[in-house]
Amino acid sequence: IARPRLRSITTNILTRKALMALTVIWQLRKILVNVNQGNPFSLENARRVKIISFCCMMVGLLFLAGIVPSLLAPMLGLAFLFLSALSLVLSELVKQAAIYKEENDLTI
Repeated sequence: IARPRLRSITTNILTRKALMALTVIWQLRKILVNVNQGNPFSLENARRVKIISFCCMMVGLLFLAGIVPSLLAPMLGLAFLFLSALSLVLSELVKQAAIYKEENDLTI
């Protein structure tokens, strides 16, 4: 009786991970469009990188929750949390670069 419930929970978790992955891909696509248009340092891109960071954190926490039994789950969870932290730092760097760029554009 517990097996179908576990399968349902596992499917739910995997669906959430897939949605997070699609969100990351979509945000990366939008960032690439801005970069190709010559606007890599914008507050919009900083917000997108922050969304990517949030998605990585959620996937990492889902892996660490251990609902899907696997030997690699804890390592993948930590890797995604590490990527989340790096993305958060990158988001702040892009934000600061956008602010400096805006100030520089106003002085010319």
